[in-house]
Amino acid sequence: MSNLSSLIIGPTDKTKIFRYGKIKKNEYGIYKQKIGKVLVENISRIDIIPDDGFPLDIAKVYKELGGKLVVGNVPKGGSRYLDKYLKFCDKIEEVEGDWTFLNTSLSLKDDIMIGIGLSPGTIVEIAYSKYHKKYLNNPIPVLIDERTISQRLCKELEEEIDIKYFNSVHSLEKLLKNERKLRKCLRNNCTEIRTIK
Repeated sequence: MSNLSSLIIGPTDKTKIFRYGKIKKNEYGIYKQKIGKVLVENISRIDIIPDDGFPLDIAKVYKELGGKLVVGNVPKGGSRYLDKYLKFCDKIEEVEGDWTFLNTSLSLKDDIMIGIGLSPGTIVEIAYSKYHKKYLNNPIPVLIDERTISQRLCKELEEEIDIKYFNSVHSLEKLLKNERKLRKCLRNNCTEIRTIK
């Protein structure tokens, strides 16, 4: 089993990927199952903000298929609005701050971020990974399913973020396997690090 962890990001408004992406509403059930299966095989922990959106949908399927750990992240003091979704998490963690701090700090918790669709909140999470890379020497790869967005991010963002796109479960699986190898290499201080990209 992998020890790779991932923050799952995506919009609360589930119509966005049907309106702007290439996933049809009637295909969404199969889509979730395929993504969930790849995550179970490659990810040992996923972090989400437990709200009614894509991250929660993916977390539910991940657990149904045998995923190990779903962690719900909430602002300090919790949020009554999120209470009804907490039951889908194995563990709840509070961040030391409000909603703004929650969005900007979550990307530090995991090895990677996986994006299913875009929204203002996901853009904040993606954009903030720049600072982890620049000031903390901790690049957080952002993997985005381009089937769930209208277009790739603009070049101005891409040049400062470790962003990778996938367009199938096979390409996602390949990216995750490469990230696992890279993380293992980083932990072991191996010299072949440059060849695993």
